[in-house]
Amino acid sequence: MSATIQTKPVNRAKKKKSINSSKKALKLNVVLFEPFRDAMEISFYDRKPEDPFSDEPPVYELNGNHLPDELEMEMDRDEYLHTRYAAEPGAPYTVSVDPQTTNFLFLKAYGFQKIANYFINEVPGVVVENNFVNQLVVWIELDHSGNGQAHNTIRYERYGLDFYMGRYSGNRQTPELLISYQGVSEVLDISLSGLSGGHELVNKVITADGRCVRWKDEKVQRRIRPEECHPVLNIDLKKMLNFPFYTKRVHNKYIDQRKKISAFYQTFLDTTTFRRETGLLPKEFFQPDPKQISKEDLNRYPMRFGKGKVAETAYWGLNKYGPFRGAPHPAPWFLIVAPQDSYQLFKQKVVTPLIEGNGYYPGMSRFVNMNPKVLKEPVLYTDLENPEEEVIRKLSEYRFPAGKGAVLFCSSLSKDDQNHPRNKQFFRIKEYLLERGIVSQAFDAEKVQKTTEQNIGWWHQHVSTALLAKLGGIPWVTGESHHKELIIGVSAYKPEWSAEKYTGSAFSFDNGGHFRGFDFFEGEDIRYFCGAVKKALRMFIAEHGSEATERVVIHFYKQLKGKDMRQIMKVMYELNCDVPVYLVVINKTFKQQEIAIDSGHASKMPLNGTYIHLHGGHYLLFNNERTDARGEKLKNYPFPMKLSIRQIEKEVGRGKRTSDSKQKIRREPVPDDVVNELMAQIIRFSRMYWKSVNPQPLPVTIAYSDLLARQVCWFSNKEVPSAVRRVPFFL
Repeated sequence: MSATIQTKPVNRAKKKKSINSSKKALKLNVVLFEPFRDAMEISFYDRKPEDPFSDEPPVYELNGNHLPDELEMEMDRDEYLHTRYAAEPGAPYTVSVDPQTTNFLFLKAYGFQKIANYFINEVPGVVVENNFVNQLVVWIELDHSGNGQAHNTIRYERYGLDFYMGRYSGNRQTPELLISYQGVSEVLDISLSGLSGGHELVNKVITADGRCVRWKDEKVQRRIRPEECHPVLNIDLKKMLNFPFYTKRVHNKYIDQRKKISAFYQTFLDTTTFRRETGLLPKEFFQPDPKQISKEDLNRYPMRFGKGKVAETAYWGLNKYGPFRGAPHPAPWFLIVAPQDSYQLFKQKVVTPLIEGNGYYPGMSRFVNMNPKVLKEPVLYTDLENPEEEVIRKLSEYRFPAGKGAVLFCSSLSKDDQNHPRNKQFFRIKEYLLERGIVSQAFDAEKVQKTTEQNIGWWHQHVSTALLAKLGGIPWVTGESHHKELIIGVSAYKPEWSAEKYTGSAFSFDNGGHFRGFDFFEGEDIRYFCGAVKKALRMFIAEHGSEATERVVIHFYKQLKGKDMRQIMKVMYELNCDVPVYLVVINKTFKQQEIAIDSGHASKMPLNGTYIHLHGGHYLLFNNERTDARGEKLKNYPFPMKLSIRQIEKEVGRGKRTSDSKQKIRREPVPDDVVNELMAQIIRFSRMYWKSVNPQPLPVTIAYSDLLARQVCWFSNKEVPSAVRRVPFFL
């Protein structure tokens, strides 16, 4: 019998709250428990007892950092003892553990395993997974689904469980459980042995005893036979089986998550059995202290358009006031490159209304202050499968006019096509143009043909904004800080066809989103990034002087190791630039663990600009459209960004700093006022996304670097052409 989650009605009554009272209404998806009180008798072994697979419960491994203080043993993190978290006669070590004074890391491991054993042994019908980050994932069966194929699937909702001691509350004696909803997975209703082909595509399987394990693990294959497990469907398996992709659009994810997580808590944790089996007594969902919650006043950084006029949205600002700064050449030429059979349709449905307008969109003259002229002679091609050679040959023979312009490329190849040879051709044509300083805007020929003229009309506002930026204009700005600072963004991308990642970087000097350069390099070697930093810093110092430089801010896509930080600091000292360096690590994905619910607002989404100090240097930043204006209607409900902020500094030796790259890195606490400035910076940079007039949550330092890496990785020379190193050609 499958376990099911019992839901309770959610009170959707609307309440009016002030900002301060809204702070009090915020709760994280973290359950707090009463502290462990009773002493526990626990036995430990130097080695696993013989035949561990036959033992119940199984034997667990703890490294030296996670052992209880009562053992009084000096062990390193690479040394281990083994335990069943119970007292056993004959064990070489048995101690009485006092939970109020012992090592909190032991209690963390103890509580995690107690919860895991509860779901494995006491909750019938669920599937339990211990994933690669040592997180417990509980799978709850939803239903059987017919796909119109030979086999049906079983759908499961997944819930991630992370156990901590005082991570969020700050009290190391307080057990905490982070509950995160992780979406839906599908499992084939036949065993792996019944699957004809595609075994090499299987990553995970569900075993007969309700465990989700990695099939490619050799230990798993030795213990589990193919007829005893069911494959979990992934993208590759679905493509092979021609199965449809399961999608369920949720309008407001905050309300949906609150409902699901609350129901999971009520069904599985707020029960007598859970309390008895784990020794954990649930109290409530964690409510951060108001001191942990701040809000940046975004009214200080409005979006400014033509003549410095202010508007709340990009569309209305451009429509009413025009761009902040027009293109240097307001009458550029446009060259159409299109399949011969699609030329007239492309010109009629896309090009003409792009320039002249379509009713809702007023045309480029009013929207972006450009009056482009379409060249009379287009470049038409006939080889739709492999157009690269034909298109480049005709472009090489074309007599381009003087001045600036752009190519409007109606492509028979989709840039989203993951077929490597075909996709490569699309970007090689783009690269050929960029090497000659010509930007382009691509359109998918198939989408042009299938999309109605009315729906294509929605493209034009985005396309004209991107073209303005590519041709040197500035659609809008969001204000500048008073700091002289160098801001650098770094992101990486790994194509399906590559074994390594490719890294893009973008740097700005003025905090207003005006980028001064873009770079790209293969791999993730920090030395290449440091070379880009050195080049940008030299340019910055040449313009402002080293004494005027106040700080360097790096927006990075992942945590940096100590040796990488030392490389960055070495660059600073080589250039005699002794200023604070702030590293802001921004999680590109929004499928994160922590979320906060504003129970005092109907949408349940916290106010835009709100940020919560989670622990250490980690924060949640809410970057959305909610302003609490009367009668406001929200289109999107994005989850918060998870980010960390730290100051990188070298230790002082003999009274002075040196460029010794072997010095230790000291992590300084970041002052609250600096955190506030960096949060505002991130939100403002997210509004500088000139690929579209619609807002998006990531700052352009990360978003642009990501777009850059995704495109340049296809180029034959694997580098940004020198003619466009300061041009956002990737929009």
